[in-house]
Amino acid sequence: MNALPMPCKVTRLALILACLLAPGLASASEDAQTRLPDLKAEVQARRLANARSALQERNPGTRIDSVQFAPIEGLYEVVMGKNVAYMDASGRFALFGNIWDMQTHRDLTADRKALLDRVDVATLEQGLALRHVKGKGSRTVYVFADPQCGYCRQLEQTLASMDDLTVYTFVLPILGPESKRLSNAIACTTDPAASWSAWMLRGEQPAPAPASCDPGPAQAVETLAKGLGITGTPTLIAVDGRKKAGAMSAAQLAAWLAETSEPRTGAVKTGSSGVVTTVSSPKTAPPTPIATR
Repeated sequence: MNALPMPCKVTRLALILACLLAPGLASASEDAQTRLPDLKAEVQARRLANARSALQERNPGTRIDSVQFAPIEGLYEVVMGKNVAYMDASGRFALFGNIWDMQTHRDLTADRKALLDRVDVATLEQGLALRHVKGKGSRTVYVFADPQCGYCRQLEQTLASMDDLTVYTFVLPILGPESKRLSNAIACTTDPAASWSAWMLRGEQPAPAPASCDPGPAQAVETLAKGLGITGTPTLIAVDGRKKAGAMSAAQLAAWLAETSEPRTGAVKTGSSGVVTTVSSPKTAPPTPIATR
């Protein structure tokens, strides 16, 4: 048999080698594709850790709670308590203000601050509140209200018009001596929840509190409100911890409560590296003004 020309030998050898190596190469390619997201996450985590270290070194007196990538390339979002700032990786330059997404018309900084301001509803001791149940009461809202607050009365009318709602009202008398007198008188009646509704909805004065009566939760409610940063009434809290200040219409309140079940509504998740990831919740219409101290 005549020997094959050299090019034919090389071609045949290459084909044999390709057949032998193909399964291994395919496996290596699959492994690389599988590891790619992990490698990317590792690189991002390392960048965030380095940025946090630089920021803390340059600002040693500042407590930095979390660092994550900002929506603007080259900037990092830095959370310090309930404050949000934007800094470069060196920590030398900082921006204090709000970032708007002009495509979606959303205030991204306000969304982040709202998430940071969420309440752990487990800390809301229901025994301190007046409970009203409408219909099945499957929806729940917590309300801090003052008996002398006009916007609280407006909200009370809204709550009374709604169905399928459980309302926990924490009476917070912050508008002076008359508020405290009314709060104590309502707490000392045989049915404080009914007395609250009678006063707020119809203006029916509660009987004066007897000298022997201990109004009970008033001081505890003030302490609770202070810890939550609540200084005005009415303030509402949803079951997922979102806060809303001011009176709302029934439609606005129903929409706000419905946001609880929206998949876009997320919680703050903090990893071991201090990286925080969140999912923004949609904003609702501006609230009515609130009564403050």
